[in-house]
Amino acid sequence: MRRILTLVLVGLFLVFAISGCSSKTATGTYKDGTYKAEQPNFDEHGWKG
Repeated sequence: MRRILTLVLVGLFLVFAISGCSSKTATGTYKDGTYKAEQPNFDEHGWKG
């Protein structure tokens, strides 16, 4: 029983490791330039992020 559980967990680990290391690159639709992100409201300390 313990050996089967170990093999299942190792198999799941390998599947997640392989899928996490895929070579698919994310392509965005942003053009070169300067971008600014700003929160719409101030926080409790009076800062805007």
